[in-house]
Amino acid sequence: MNIGYNELGIEPKRKVLYRNFHPMDGKIYLVEISRNARKVFILLFPNFEQPEEYLSEVLAEKVAMKLMSDN
Repeated sequence: MNIGYNELGIEPKRKVLYRNFHPMDGKIYLVEISRNARKVFILLFPNFEQPEEYLSEVLAEKVAMKLMSDN
């Protein structure tokens, strides 16, 4: 999904690890977890037809992997 220019470093050719729809607070969001070589991106799209409008959280790879591990 091309989100256009952004100052967060989210690349158009990032590797998508997960993408699916989830209900939150009565609204359905497209949730994407993706990464590049150094960062992991968590993106919430309230309207997937307008990919330039999204909520985001950018994590360092080390922090993200620790959060996603079983320990």
